[in-house]
Amino acid sequence: MLLLSLQATADESVMPADGMTLASSGLDDTLVIVNKIVGVDAKGNQHILYNEEDGRVYRLDNIEQAIHDMNAKGIGSKGTFWSLQAVLSDTVYLIGENNNPYPTQRTETRIPENLSLAVENLRVTKDRVIAIYTTNCDNNSI
Repeated sequence: MLLLSLQATADESVMPADGMTLASSGLDDTLVIVNKIVGVDAKGNQHILYNEEDGRVYRLDNIEQAIHDMNAKGIGSKGTFWSLQAVLSDTVYLIGENNNPYPTQRTETRIPENLSLAVENLRVTKDRVIAIYTTNCDNNSI
């Protein structure tokens, strides 16, 4: 499993913690499987906010869509979370010239361990998940 910090915009190059740069154009053809989303609360405790055994497939350049797909009623921990991270499967899919995805391993495609997602914090209430995005700092209910 790969832990991916959720914070990136499609127009920028991504600079992960290990210093490797991956241009956003390289993200356009990559599909990843998100198995979990983990949030860190104000005390530094980690909470699993999303957990699906088979995971869901997302374009790497649009990984923040995983936050929109979370259901507040399925999240046991309520509160405000920072430092959202996605736990990815080791298998990724690269879209070839014929648009048929073919599987490969994360190490073969050199997907960085940390990317940025434009979410400043996430608030989970009984019925709703509210994301505050760093790009516009508006309260966007999802």
